[in-house]
Amino acid sequence: MLPSIHVARQWTTATAVVVAYVALEWVSFIHEFKGLPLTPWNPGLGLTFACLMLAGPHYGIVLFAGVIIAEIVVLRSDLEWPIIVGIGAIVASGYTFVATATRKQFRLDVGLIHLRDVIILLLAAFVGSTVITLLLAAVLLAGGELDFGDIVSAGPTLIVGDVLGIAVTTPLVLRFIRLWREHTLHLLAARIPEFALFVVVIVIALWLIARTRSADGYTLFYLLFFPVVVGAVRHGLDGACLLLAATQLGLVGLLHLHGYDWRIFTEFQVLMFVLTATGLIVGVVVSERQATERVARESEARLKEKEAEVAHAARFSLVSGMQPPSRMR
Repeated sequence: MLPSIHVARQWTTATAVVVAYVALEWVSFIHEFKGLPLTPWNPGLGLTFACLMLAGPHYGIVLFAGVIIAEIVVLRSDLEWPIIVGIGAIVASGYTFVATATRKQFRLDVGLIHLRDVIILLLAAFVGSTVITLLLAAVLLAGGELDFGDIVSAGPTLIVGDVLGIAVTTPLVLRFIRLWREHTLHLLAARIPEFALFVVVIVIALWLIARTRSADGYTLFYLLFFPVVVGAVRHGLDGACLLLAATQLGLVGLLHLHGYDWRIFTEFQVLMFVLTATGLIVGVVVSERQATERVARESEARLKEKEAEVAHAARFSLVSGMQPPSRMR
Protein backbone atom coordinates (compact mmCIF):
# COMPACT_ATOMS: atom_id res chain seq x y z
CA MET A 1 0.00 0.00 0.00
CA LEU A 2 2.73 2.45 0.95
CA PRO A 3 4.69 2.01 -2.32
CA SER A 4 1.51 2.61 -4.33
CA ILE A 5 0.80 5.79 -2.34
CA HIS A 6 4.37 6.96 -2.99
CA VAL A 7 4.04 6.30 -6.72
CA ALA A 8 0.67 8.08 -6.85
CA ARG A 9 2.17 11.06 -5.06
CA GLN A 10 5.05 11.19 -7.55
CA TRP A 11 2.66 11.10 -10.52
CA THR A 12 0.50 13.80 -8.95
CA THR A 13 3.51 16.04 -8.35
CA ALA A 14 4.82 15.49 -11.88
CA THR A 15 1.42 16.29 -13.37
CA ALA A 16 1.18 19.44 -11.25
CA VAL A 17 4.61 20.57 -12.46
CA VAL A 18 3.60 20.03 -16.11
CA VAL A 19 0.40 22.04 -15.59
CA ALA A 20 2.36 24.78 -13.80
CA TYR A 21 4.95 24.85 -16.62
CA VAL A 22 2.30 25.34 -19.30
CA ALA A 23 0.46 27.95 -17.21
CA LEU A 24 3.66 29.91 -16.59
CA GLU A 25 4.51 29.73 -20.30
CA TRP A 26 1.10 31.18 -21.08
CA VAL A 27 1.50 33.99 -18.52
CA SER A 28 4.97 35.01 -19.69
CA PHE A 29 4.47 34.43 -23.42
CA ILE A 30 4.88 37.60 -25.50
CA HIS A 31 5.57 36.64 -29.09
CA GLU A 32 6.11 33.50 -31.18
CA PHE A 33 9.02 33.68 -33.59
CA LYS A 34 9.05 30.83 -36.11
CA GLY A 35 8.28 28.17 -33.54
CA LEU A 36 10.27 29.68 -30.68
CA PRO A 37 8.67 31.51 -27.72
CA LEU A 38 10.09 35.01 -27.27
CA THR A 39 9.53 35.94 -23.65
CA PRO A 40 11.19 38.35 -21.21
CA TRP A 41 11.22 35.56 -18.64
CA ASN A 42 10.79 31.80 -18.74
CA PRO A 43 9.50 30.91 -15.24
CA GLY A 44 8.32 27.43 -16.28
CA LEU A 45 11.90 26.51 -17.12
CA GLY A 46 13.06 27.87 -13.76
CA LEU A 47 10.47 25.73 -11.96
CA THR A 48 11.41 22.51 -13.72
CA PHE A 49 15.13 23.28 -13.36
CA ALA A 50 14.61 23.48 -9.59
CA CYS A 51 12.74 20.14 -9.70
CA LEU A 52 15.62 18.59 -11.65
CA MET A 53 18.07 19.71 -8.98
CA LEU A 54 15.87 18.60 -6.08
CA ALA A 55 14.34 15.36 -7.38
CA GLY A 56 16.76 14.13 -10.02
CA PRO A 57 17.02 13.54 -13.79
CA HIS A 58 13.63 11.81 -14.14
CA TYR A 59 12.03 15.25 -14.12
CA GLY A 60 13.54 15.69 -17.58
CA ILE A 61 10.51 13.74 -18.82
CA VAL A 62 8.28 16.31 -17.13
CA LEU A 63 10.14 19.13 -18.88
CA PHE A 64 9.85 17.30 -22.22
CA ALA A 65 6.08 16.92 -21.80
CA GLY A 66 5.75 20.58 -20.77
CA VAL A 67 7.65 21.83 -23.81
CA ILE A 68 5.58 19.72 -26.23
CA ILE A 69 2.26 20.80 -24.68
CA ALA A 70 3.34 24.46 -24.60
CA GLU A 71 4.33 24.34 -28.28
CA ILE A 72 0.85 23.08 -29.17
CA VAL A 73 -1.38 24.91 -26.68
CA VAL A 74 0.43 28.20 -26.01
CA LEU A 75 2.49 28.86 -29.13
CA ARG A 76 0.05 27.08 -31.47
CA SER A 77 3.10 26.18 -33.49
CA ASP A 78 2.87 25.30 -37.18
CA LEU A 79 6.10 23.33 -37.07
CA GLU A 80 6.18 19.70 -38.19
CA TRP A 81 5.90 17.07 -35.47
CA PRO A 82 9.51 15.81 -35.84
CA ILE A 83 10.80 19.36 -35.28
CA ILE A 84 8.53 19.90 -32.25
CA VAL A 85 9.68 16.60 -30.74
CA GLY A 86 13.29 17.55 -31.52
CA ILE A 87 12.86 20.90 -29.74
CA GLY A 88 11.39 19.15 -26.69
CA ALA A 89 14.18 16.56 -26.64
CA ILE A 90 16.93 19.19 -26.89
CA VAL A 91 15.45 21.37 -24.15
CA ALA A 92 14.71 18.47 -21.79
CA SER A 93 17.96 16.56 -22.23
CA GLY A 94 20.06 19.74 -22.26
CA TYR A 95 18.73 21.21 -19.03
CA THR A 96 18.66 17.79 -17.37
CA PHE A 97 22.37 17.47 -18.09
CA VAL A 98 23.08 21.02 -16.88
CA ALA A 99 21.12 20.55 -13.63
CA THR A 100 22.71 17.16 -12.91
CA ALA A 101 26.23 18.37 -13.63
CA THR A 102 25.72 21.50 -11.56
CA ARG A 103 24.48 19.50 -8.58
CA LYS A 104 26.96 16.62 -8.70
CA GLN A 105 30.10 17.86 -10.45
CA PHE A 106 30.17 21.33 -8.91
CA ARG A 107 28.61 20.19 -5.62
CA LEU A 108 26.04 22.97 -5.52
CA ASP A 109 24.06 23.16 -2.28
CA VAL A 110 20.39 23.39 -3.29
CA GLY A 111 19.75 25.55 -0.23
CA LEU A 112 21.90 28.27 -1.84
CA ILE A 113 23.44 29.12 1.51
CA HIS A 114 26.79 30.32 0.11
CA LEU A 115 27.80 32.94 -2.45
CA ARG A 116 29.60 30.18 -4.37
CA ASP A 117 26.29 28.35 -4.90
CA VAL A 118 24.55 31.43 -6.35
CA ILE A 119 27.43 32.21 -8.71
CA ILE A 120 27.56 28.60 -9.94
CA LEU A 121 23.79 28.65 -10.54
CA LEU A 122 24.00 31.88 -12.57
CA LEU A 123 26.94 30.59 -14.63
CA ALA A 124 25.19 27.26 -15.25
CA ALA A 125 22.06 29.11 -16.38
CA PHE A 126 24.02 31.28 -18.82
CA VAL A 127 26.20 28.53 -20.30
CA GLY A 128 23.34 26.02 -20.51
CA SER A 129 20.91 28.50 -22.08
CA THR A 130 23.49 29.59 -24.65
CA VAL A 131 24.39 26.06 -25.74
CA ILE A 132 20.77 24.87 -25.84
CA THR A 133 19.64 27.93 -27.81
CA LEU A 134 22.39 27.30 -30.36
CA LEU A 135 21.30 23.66 -30.68
CA LEU A 136 17.68 24.72 -31.19
CA ALA A 137 18.79 27.24 -33.80
CA ALA A 138 20.76 24.53 -35.59
CA VAL A 139 17.70 22.26 -35.73
CA LEU A 140 15.46 25.02 -37.09
CA LEU A 141 18.19 26.14 -39.47
CA ALA A 142 18.58 22.61 -40.82
CA GLY A 143 14.81 22.33 -41.19
CA GLY A 144 14.65 25.60 -43.13
CA GLU A 145 12.58 27.34 -40.45
CA LEU A 146 15.28 29.93 -39.63
CA ASP A 147 18.08 31.70 -41.42
CA PHE A 148 21.26 33.20 -39.98
CA GLY A 149 19.66 36.64 -39.70
CA ASP A 150 16.88 35.20 -37.54
CA ILE A 151 19.42 33.57 -35.24
CA VAL A 152 21.32 36.83 -34.77
CA SER A 153 18.16 38.83 -34.01
CA ALA A 154 16.22 36.36 -31.86
CA GLY A 155 19.05 34.38 -30.25
CA PRO A 156 19.98 36.88 -27.51
CA THR A 157 16.32 37.28 -26.53
CA LEU A 158 15.90 33.52 -26.17
CA ILE A 159 19.10 33.15 -24.16
CA VAL A 160 18.41 35.96 -21.70
CA GLY A 161 14.79 34.86 -21.28
CA ASP A 162 15.89 31.36 -20.25
CA VAL A 163 18.68 32.69 -18.04
CA LEU A 164 16.21 34.94 -16.23
CA GLY A 165 13.78 32.05 -15.86
CA ILE A 166 16.41 30.07 -13.96
CA ALA A 167 17.96 33.04 -12.14
CA VAL A 168 14.64 34.37 -10.82
CA THR A 169 12.43 31.29 -10.37
CA THR A 170 14.86 28.51 -9.43
CA PRO A 171 16.27 30.25 -6.29
CA LEU A 172 12.72 31.15 -5.23
CA VAL A 173 11.58 27.51 -5.46
CA LEU A 174 14.73 26.14 -3.80
CA ARG A 175 14.53 28.57 -0.89
CA PHE A 176 10.79 27.95 -0.42
CA ILE A 177 11.38 24.19 -0.26
CA ARG A 178 14.23 24.70 2.23
CA LEU A 179 12.06 26.86 4.51
CA TRP A 180 9.20 24.36 4.24
CA ARG A 181 11.45 21.45 5.20
CA GLU A 182 12.89 23.42 8.14
CA HIS A 183 9.38 24.46 9.26
CA THR A 184 10.35 28.14 9.18
CA LEU A 185 7.85 29.47 6.66
CA HIS A 186 6.09 31.32 9.47
CA LEU A 187 9.13 33.60 9.76
CA LEU A 188 8.63 34.64 6.15
CA ALA A 189 4.89 35.09 6.63
CA ALA A 190 5.56 37.52 9.47
CA ARG A 191 7.27 39.84 6.99
CA ILE A 192 4.32 40.05 4.57
CA PRO A 193 3.38 43.66 5.50
CA GLU A 194 6.90 44.88 4.78
CA PHE A 195 7.06 42.93 1.52
CA ALA A 196 3.71 44.48 0.54
CA LEU A 197 5.26 47.93 1.00
CA PHE A 198 8.19 46.95 -1.23
CA VAL A 199 5.73 45.72 -3.87
CA VAL A 200 3.98 49.11 -3.81
CA VAL A 201 7.34 50.77 -4.48
CA ILE A 202 7.94 48.37 -7.38
CA VAL A 203 4.52 49.18 -8.87
CA ILE A 204 5.24 52.91 -8.62
CA ALA A 205 8.62 52.44 -10.33
CA LEU A 206 7.01 50.43 -13.14
CA TRP A 207 4.35 53.12 -13.52
CA LEU A 208 7.07 55.76 -13.92
CA ILE A 209 8.81 53.57 -16.51
CA ALA A 210 5.54 53.24 -18.43
CA ARG A 211 4.97 57.01 -18.28
CA THR A 212 8.29 57.71 -20.02
CA ARG A 213 7.94 55.97 -23.35
CA SER A 214 10.72 57.96 -25.03
CA ALA A 215 13.81 56.37 -26.50
CA ASP A 216 15.61 56.78 -23.18
CA GLY A 217 12.66 55.89 -20.96
CA TYR A 218 14.07 52.53 -19.97
CA THR A 219 16.79 54.28 -17.93
CA LEU A 220 14.22 54.67 -15.13
CA PHE A 221 14.50 50.91 -14.72
CA TYR A 222 17.20 51.61 -12.16
CA LEU A 223 14.47 52.75 -9.77
CA LEU A 224 13.72 49.06 -9.31
CA PHE A 225 17.12 48.50 -7.73
CA PHE A 226 16.04 50.32 -4.56
CA PRO A 227 13.31 47.94 -3.29
CA VAL A 228 15.19 44.80 -4.37
CA VAL A 229 18.53 45.77 -2.80
CA VAL A 230 16.94 47.13 0.39
CA GLY A 231 14.84 43.96 0.71
CA ALA A 232 17.96 41.83 0.18
CA VAL A 233 19.88 43.78 2.83
CA ARG A 234 17.05 43.47 5.36
CA HIS A 235 15.94 39.88 4.71
CA GLY A 236 18.78 38.18 2.88
CA LEU A 237 18.34 35.81 -0.04
CA ASP A 238 14.70 35.04 0.76
CA GLY A 239 13.77 38.73 0.52
CA ALA A 240 15.74 39.12 -2.71
CA CYS A 241 14.02 36.11 -4.31
CA LEU A 242 10.50 37.31 -3.45
CA LEU A 243 11.07 40.88 -4.63
CA LEU A 244 12.82 39.78 -7.84
CA ALA A 245 9.83 37.57 -8.68
CA ALA A 246 7.44 40.46 -7.98
CA THR A 247 9.56 42.79 -10.15
CA GLN A 248 9.67 40.31 -13.02
CA LEU A 249 5.91 39.73 -12.87
CA GLY A 250 5.34 43.47 -12.95
CA LEU A 251 7.72 43.85 -15.90
CA VAL A 252 5.89 41.15 -17.86
CA GLY A 253 2.61 42.90 -17.14
CA LEU A 254 4.13 46.17 -18.34
CA LEU A 255 5.27 44.58 -21.59
CA HIS A 256 1.83 43.04 -22.15
CA LEU A 257 0.02 46.27 -21.33
CA HIS A 258 2.03 48.58 -23.55
CA GLY A 259 2.80 46.12 -26.33
CA TYR A 260 6.52 46.77 -26.57
CA ASP A 261 8.16 45.21 -29.61
CA TRP A 262 10.04 42.02 -28.74
CA ARG A 263 13.26 43.57 -29.97
CA ILE A 264 12.86 46.48 -27.54
CA PHE A 265 12.19 44.38 -24.46
CA THR A 266 15.60 42.74 -24.92
CA GLU A 267 16.93 45.92 -23.30
CA PHE A 268 14.63 45.32 -20.33
CA GLN A 269 15.85 41.73 -20.19
CA VAL A 270 19.49 42.75 -19.90
CA LEU A 271 18.70 45.28 -17.19
CA MET A 272 16.60 42.69 -15.36
CA PHE A 273 19.48 40.23 -15.44
CA VAL A 274 21.79 42.85 -13.90
CA LEU A 275 19.17 43.52 -11.23
CA THR A 276 18.70 39.78 -10.60
CA ALA A 277 22.42 39.09 -10.24
CA THR A 278 22.81 42.10 -7.93
CA GLY A 279 19.85 41.15 -5.75
CA LEU A 280 20.88 37.49 -5.44
CA ILE A 281 24.51 38.29 -4.62
CA VAL A 282 23.60 40.93 -2.02
CA GLY A 283 20.96 38.62 -0.56
CA VAL A 284 23.21 35.58 -0.20
CA VAL A 285 26.03 37.67 1.31
CA VAL A 286 23.60 39.04 3.91
CA SER A 287 22.24 35.53 4.57
CA GLU A 288 25.78 34.21 5.04
CA ARG A 289 26.53 36.99 7.51
CA GLN A 290 23.29 36.35 9.40
CA ALA A 291 24.05 32.61 9.54
CA THR A 292 27.57 33.31 10.83
CA GLU A 293 26.24 35.65 13.51
CA ARG A 294 23.61 33.09 14.51
CA VAL A 295 26.24 30.35 14.84
CA ALA A 296 28.45 32.70 16.86
CA ARG A 297 25.57 33.51 19.22
CA GLU A 298 24.73 29.83 19.65
CA SER A 299 28.40 29.01 20.32
CA GLU A 300 28.60 31.83 22.85
CA ALA A 301 25.45 30.59 24.57
CA ARG A 302 26.82 27.03 24.73
CA LEU A 303 30.13 28.36 26.09
CA LYS A 304 28.37 30.31 28.82
CA GLU A 305 26.33 27.23 29.68
CA LYS A 306 29.50 25.13 29.98
CA GLU A 307 31.16 27.81 32.11
CA ALA A 308 28.13 27.83 34.41
CA GLU A 309 28.30 24.03 34.71
CA VAL A 310 32.02 24.16 35.48
CA ALA A 311 31.49 26.90 38.08
CA HIS A 312 28.69 24.91 39.68
CA ALA A 313 30.85 21.77 39.77
CA ALA A 314 33.71 23.76 41.31
CA ARG A 315 31.47 25.15 44.04
CA PHE A 316 30.09 21.70 44.75
CA SER A 317 33.63 20.30 45.00
CA LEU A 318 34.68 23.12 47.31
CA VAL A 319 31.71 22.60 49.60
CA SER A 320 32.30 18.85 49.65
CA GLY A 321 35.96 19.38 50.54
CA MET A 322 35.08 21.65 53.49
CA GLN A 323 32.84 19.05 55.14
CA PRO A 324 34.61 17.09 57.98
CA PRO A 325 35.13 13.40 57.31
CA SER A 326 32.69 11.14 59.09
CA ARG A 327 33.99 9.37 62.15
CA MET A 328 34.35 5.64 62.04
CA ARG A 329 32.45 3.77 64.76
